[in-house]
Amino acid sequence: MTYQRVNYYRQIAVPNFIATPSTILIPLLGASIDLWFATAQYYDSGAGGLGQAVTSYLSCSRASTGYAKTSAGTLTSFGTNTLRITNLGLLVEDARTNVILDSGDLGSGNWSSANTTATSNQSVAPDGTTTMAKLDDGVAGPGRHIRFQSVSITANSTNSYSVFVKDNGRRYVGLFIQAAVGTGSIFCLADLQTGTITDSGVAIAGTGTTFTSASIEAFTGGTYRISVTGIVNTTDTSTFLEVFMSDRATRVAPLDADVPSYTGSNQSIYAWGAQVEAGAFPSSYIPTTSTSATRAADAITIIGTLNTLLSTLPHSDVANIITLAAPPAGIWTVCGDDTDGPVDLAGRASTSVTTFNNTTLFDANFGTGAWTTGAKVAVGKAAGTTSLVANGGTVGIEAAAVAGTSGNIFLGSGASGFRVMFGYIRRFTGWNSKLADATLQGFTV
Repeated sequence: MTYQRVNYYRQIAVPNFIATPSTILIPLLGASIDLWFATAQYYDSGAGGLGQAVTSYLSCSRASTGYAKTSAGTLTSFGTNTLRITNLGLLVEDARTNVILDSGDLGSGNWSSANTTATSNQSVAPDGTTTMAKLDDGVAGPGRHIRFQSVSITANSTNSYSVFVKDNGRRYVGLFIQAAVGTGSIFCLADLQTGTITDSGVAIAGTGTTFTSASIEAFTGGTYRISVTGIVNTTDTSTFLEVFMSDRATRVAPLDADVPSYTGSNQSIYAWGAQVEAGAFPSSYIPTTSTSATRAADAITIIGTLNTLLSTLPHSDVANIITLAAPPAGIWTVCGDDTDGPVDLAGRASTSVTTFNNTTLFDANFGTGAWTTGAKVAVGKAAGTTSLVANGGTVGIEAAAVAGTSGNIFLGSGASGFRVMFGYIRRFTGWNSKLADATLQGFTV
């Protein structure tokens, strides 16, 4: 059979078809099963074509609720053991714990203030509830205008600190994380009118103080999530998270003992959804009340005819994904099994994709693009040969025996909860044949 090279996003507009989405899937050429999560359309060539239920192909085990974001920047809550699918795709994450208390109510008694008045439930949060607290900087003399809480952490651990904030007259807002014992602090400062990080880094050097990164992410209604990641002090087992208001875009070195001082002018911000979690980047929001809370890992098992397809040779699959962060030194799995091989698709580094071929890992370079901005990756397998390609790059070819698997196959991880990819799978497509190398390459352009 000959396959033509086609664009991955081939689709047609269908007026009055359904309210959302406004397009109808045209399955990738010759596909056996095509799961287009971003448009909630699912195709099976052997089961009547379009209109299939995603639960016929995937089973989710997650012992907690969880949030996922939409393209409009709203947060949708999903129940336990439920696939988290929005128009960004299928979200897959490992377990994380938010250790801060009353994360959604910065006006509560678990939070303290300096030169700041906090009032609960004053604006609409990204989850649609009117739970954002108003933080007003008052009109007193010069001082630090902060809302803060002490949290327990593991000594010498990298943590990510984040909060959702919205401008209400006070343009510049930041996060300041300082050691509870000894010295050390990291910070970020953001402009809520331009949606940019304007300053970040180590504020006060302490024992092993390390700044890793800072980020800002847009949400609905002019809300932004700002975050800073690093190690405040390698010996501390507790630290202070401070949400601070500022009258300038950058700090004036040397930074004072905490955060910039200025005279209040009755300007304010809205704040909500604070999070402190062990990890090198922030994950999806985990709400807390009077105790810390854990979001369990998404263990998504491939079932039914898709399982049969991927456990049999020959086969091919293509994935369109975007991750929350670039893969670390190890491997994040897009499609793998509970014996850690054969792994069909995984991310080894920010510019490469990998597959597990018999007993060895086999890499191919991206060519262009990166995991966090979107990647299209493909693999074709048959007895004695494997082809691998990403983002229209050069096809990597390896001649080796490749076996199927008789165990469980997972989407977004290897063995259940192992090497979880932390990101959205926009589309996943499978064929019951090994596609030509040029066809695989064309599907990843």
